[in-house]
Amino acid sequence: MGLIRLLAFPLCIIVFYLIITPLALALRLTGRDKLALRYRAKQASCWVQRQGKSERERYFRPS
Repeated sequence: MGLIRLLAFPLCIIVFYLIITPLALALRLTGRDKLALRYRAKQASCWVQRQGKSERERYFRPS
């Protein structure tokens, strides 16, 4: 149990810097913005219209 606790933090650091950071840099360089976090000054609003079921149909299922 002690060895696992000792190795968990360094392992997380290695995974972060060898996998997550290069992936994030690659996505940023290609212009990907999957979460739509980039500020768009030309938009009048940040509201995103969703297509799909209405609110009533979404929350209530027929019995």
